[in-house]
Amino acid sequence: MIRVEENQFINHLVRNFVIPECIRETNPIIAGGSILYLYLIYGDENSFNSRRLKHYLQKFIKIASKESLTKNYSVRGSLVKDDFSGDIDIWYSSREDLDKALGNMDAAFHRKKKSTSWATTYDRRTTGIPLQRITGDFLSKVVDIQFVEKPAESPRDLILSFDIANSMIAWQDGRLYVDKRLDDAFFDGEVRYVNNPFDKKLTIASKLFNALRLFKYAKRYGLNFSREIDEVILKLFLEAEDVDLDEYDKRVQIACNNYGIKYASANGVKGMIQALASYFPHWYAMSTFREESLLFLVALEKTELSHVTTFIKKALDVEEKDLHL
Repeated sequence: MIRVEENQFINHLVRNFVIPECIRETNPIIAGGSILYLYLIYGDENSFNSRRLKHYLQKFIKIASKESLTKNYSVRGSLVKDDFSGDIDIWYSSREDLDKALGNMDAAFHRKKKSTSWATTYDRRTTGIPLQRITGDFLSKVVDIQFVEKPAESPRDLILSFDIANSMIAWQDGRLYVDKRLDDAFFDGEVRYVNNPFDKKLTIASKLFNALRLFKYAKRYGLNFSREIDEVILKLFLEAEDVDLDEYDKRVQIACNNYGIKYASANGVKGMIQALASYFPHWYAMSTFREESLLFLVALEKTELSHVTTFIKKALDVEEKDLHL
């Protein structure tokens, strides 16, 4: 189910744009949005996107190889800009390997951005990515490099523990590990679960956190929800209607799967409900959205969900007018 392949162009991009030199030899496992983006855009080494980026890189590197030229000629500004704005997430198979990597980062850059129970974060803009200094536009929106505390035994074990099929990809030591279910999900244009966290007992904060991740994938990659996820989202909107925010005067735990534990306050839960409501038009526009869901949600009264009821009433008015044409 998981295939392993070597893509020399992606290897070049990872080693020169994604990870700092000081951790190249620490055998990091890179997974999440950054490696997925490289796979989707540059997975085919002969595609237009790959050939175009190779052309610009070769041109800029040639100029940058001569100090006399870089003093007088700018090599920035013309590189094809990308739109990936997530983080670079890195795992290690042992605490010893992680500590070595963090030690290398601290020695090279002397300071970290922040440390939490789930990750240590560095500002990518200050970590001296080799070719980033030459071609500053590529991955320019990526701010954070995050070293995840939770160990990953191997790339295979890591991606098999992911909940979303669309994220089941990892890179280590020049090899891409890609689960077939990722390719199938993107081919069919859907966000799909492989390990549905909603099958377990979750706090409302955890449910909201996971739902917002689903919308992030759908919006970023232009995907619809699978039937399973469509049902999850409908139930969550109904559950959000009954949330008593006064019960969350203390921080509540959010289960984040491979990313450890996070916490949210009452304001955090309120903000996530509002964020969920803001995504409603995006959900409605999906080809897999079931129109009967509007009837379940039109009576929502919670202030944080008012954006939903306003949208639904307008949508039902349009449908009613269409019926009289």
